[in-house]
Amino acid sequence: MESAPITAVRCVDRIAPLPMMSTDLIDHHSELRYLSMQEGQTQISSGWSADGDQPWQPLESASATRRRRWRTGLMVLFVTAILVGAGYVYWQYRITPRLGRVTETVRGRVMVQDNALAPQIQAEPGRVVRPGARLYAETNAVARVTFFDESAFRIDSEGIWLVSEVSGSRNGRLSRVSVRQVAGDAVYVSRVPQQGVDSAFAITVEGAVVELEGMARLSINGDEICIAVIQGQAVLESADGSPQAMLPEGRSATLVAGVWQPL
Repeated sequence: MESAPITAVRCVDRIAPLPMMSTDLIDHHSELRYLSMQEGQTQISSGWSADGDQPWQPLESASATRRRRWRTGLMVLFVTAILVGAGYVYWQYRITPRLGRVTETVRGRVMVQDNALAPQIQAEPGRVVRPGARLYAETNAVARVTFFDESAFRIDSEGIWLVSEVSGSRNGRLSRVSVRQVAGDAVYVSRVPQQGVDSAFAITVEGAVVELEGMARLSINGDEICIAVIQGQAVLESADGSPQAMLPEGRSATLVAGVWQPL
């Protein structure tokens, strides 16, 4: 029995042809795409993103960014330097309470009372004298008190003194010292004048003030108050600070009923 011959059959897949789009539909899609592109460009050029949510900003170049950072850094350094300088000047010139010390006791006893409630302690060399302290000198007592700015006064007799003010700046260019004499005899020496230094040394008595620039002796005997300028000059003022007279070196004056009368 003879077999039937095998015939090779070539199979070819058939692909269904795509539907053809009409020319009008293609033109319509092209027009929509063009309008969308036009709208996006309009939004971007107006400063807004294509989706319309956030503003669009152009990116800075690297050199522009560096320049901006340098300017910001320099401004911060400049402001910091000003603040530091101002703080340093304030710290240097700020007036703060300062001290005096008993630097010499020649004879007799001088008692120091730091405040109205503190006990009286005998003064010895090195004893601190603070603002508000009182000094009580016994008969024939001689002692010296020196302040931070080298101004001083020497007690030469029995009497009472009140250190009203001792203040100055940290750099030493500002100083204020005021001593009230109630009774007794004392020699006062103000700070030596220096360029760029503002100092004041005041002696107050009942009903008057003496602004001293130099050296002077002030004596109180009962109701009689007398001042003699040894060196420099003194401005004699009333109790309210009104100037009454300028007393030059070698001259003296007495206080009568609140009025200075040169001799």
